[in-house]
Amino acid sequence: FIADFVGDSNMFDGRVRALNAASASITLAGGDLTTDARVDAAVSTGDTTTVALRFEDISIQRSGLTRNTVYPGEITETIFEGDQILYTVDITGGLSLKIREAHTQGGTVLERGQTVEVGWDADDVMTFPD
Repeated sequence: FIADFVGDSNMFDGRVRALNAASASITLAGGDLTTDARVDAAVSTGDTTTVALRFEDISIQRSGLTRNTVYPGEITETIFEGDQILYTVDITGGLSLKIREAHTQGGTVLERGQTVEVGWDADDVMTFPD
């Protein structure tokens, strides 16, 4: 159900690490990575949750990325989808992300094997308490 609701998204298991007024710090799969997330539902520290990041809400570039959460990664796949490119990026901590971005003629295309930075903001992260 969740996947149908949020569209093309990266889905991860998470655990709420800390809370403040309208957001939470969430530890992602395996405990090596954390992200800040907007929290709409009542959650408590220690609760498990499903974390969703839409493909198009994640930024990707070679370096210098300025987003709330940023991790280094390596491109493992580049797929052209008409006017869009779908990247698969393995990031620190063993997670793999799908990232979709617009492609314009003559625009930069990142290649398999390139080291990149990927990132997102707390408002891009959807959480669904378990």
